[in-house]
Amino acid sequence: MVEHKPYIISIAGDSGSGKSTISNFIRLYYGYENTTLISGDDLHRWERGDTNWEKITHLNPNANNLKLGDLQLLSLKEGVKVLRKKYDHHTGKFGDMITIHPNKYIINEGLHAFYTIEAETLSDLKIYIDIDEDLRIDLKIKRDTIERGYKRDDVLDLIEKRKSDSEKIKRVQLQKADVIIKIKRGSEIQIDCKKDVDYLLLDFLKKLHKELHIFEWVNKTIGESLPLVQSKGGNISAKIDNKLIIKESGGKIKNVNYSAGYSILDYKNFNIDNLTSDKELHKFLLASVKNSIYKKPSMETGFHTGFKKYVFHLHPIYLNCILCLENAEEVIKKIFTNLFEYSFINYFNPGYQLTKEILKKEKLKDIIFLKNHGLIISSNDCYDGIYYVSQINKLSKEYIKEHINSFEEFSLDWKDKECIESYSWPDSIILSDDETIAANNYINYIGSNLGTIQQLKKEDIEYLKNIEAEKYRL
Repeated sequence: MVEHKPYIISIAGDSGSGKSTISNFIRLYYGYENTTLISGDDLHRWERGDTNWEKITHLNPNANNLKLGDLQLLSLKEGVKVLRKKYDHHTGKFGDMITIHPNKYIINEGLHAFYTIEAETLSDLKIYIDIDEDLRIDLKIKRDTIERGYKRDDVLDLIEKRKSDSEKIKRVQLQKADVIIKIKRGSEIQIDCKKDVDYLLLDFLKKLHKELHIFEWVNKTIGESLPLVQSKGGNISAKIDNKLIIKESGGKIKNVNYSAGYSILDYKNFNIDNLTSDKELHKFLLASVKNSIYKKPSMETGFHTGFKKYVFHLHPIYLNCILCLENAEEVIKKIFTNLFEYSFINYFNPGYQLTKEILKKEKLKDIIFLKNHGLIISSNDCYDGIYYVSQINKLSKEYIKEHINSFEEFSLDWKDKECIESYSWPDSIILSDDETIAANNYINYIGSNLGTIQQLKKEDIEYLKNIEAEKYRL
């Protein structure tokens, strides 16, 4: 039993409208530990492939055990746990019986979340997601083909078959809704309220929706440039209120989009003084997304907490050719001293060591060069961040062209070049894919023509080979 009756937030909308996304935003706002999510899809009467679906659609109320849903919602409202079978969209099958416990907030998400009088009455807040139809169809095709194994034509056929049922349940629930969230193309959403609602929650929904659109664009803009990003290296983060959005560990920057490829955590909880090792950092990062939909965030999440809204940590190839030199700091001074203020940090292993070094240093500039590693840019404007990343790599390239006899552009073809074996930056030890091999060969070639390459120490190489957090990137 719970001390107070749960507050039930019911979220309805058509298939592919963004119900799960908005539900997750609300859970982030109130905290996963304070929320329980129940899905209306668990109430489907039949599994995928059943012949009954040839006669009736998923949107038809009669194809769903709404009476059971109402009874279970009532039990949760009274603080009593319930049992139900979980529907798996990947397989189209029902899984084992699971126990759903009451909580401070119950997020009741589904096609018919407050369609019945009982569900309407039990719901403290009723939200309807009203998305532009063209956008909904595009998103549904993308989701159902990538995540659920459907063919495009099959998705379009289902949409047409469900049209009549779709219009009916939309009409009924739009009339009952306390809040209508209107989603159109672009980064803005409109929220219409019929009663007083937690305005801070609605503000958070608007801000996070917009920020994720910007975050996707930033990651793709940077991530599609091979000279700026190779393989799984680097990460980009953005802050909103007390939340930090950052690439998930083991992912690629270019694969980050509105709904996948990143993690979100409460960054205000991070304190390097509470940690003493990479093992403890690893545990903290895992715990930060426990019970959420997110995977473990980047092992370098820690130092992202100490900067401005946007943080770009990258391994630009032309810059890294310079940073891996023994006299890297001297060369950096020649190129950048008269252009902007910056900080230079000697090599520390990524993860706990580098995070501690950065967070303990005072008066670090917004541009930081990391010896034998890469670049950090901090800015409250994402456009400024992109500009400085691009300019720094461009100026590094121009310096290289002026100081070696035969210059060649960096490309993936460098994976096939024969170069000296060298371990001068972390990814050269941890990763072995084509992009990393190409980058390592290029750095070795350019570096040996520019001067003397600074090899990583044997103890650092062994450390990187065995660090637990880096295994997520393999």
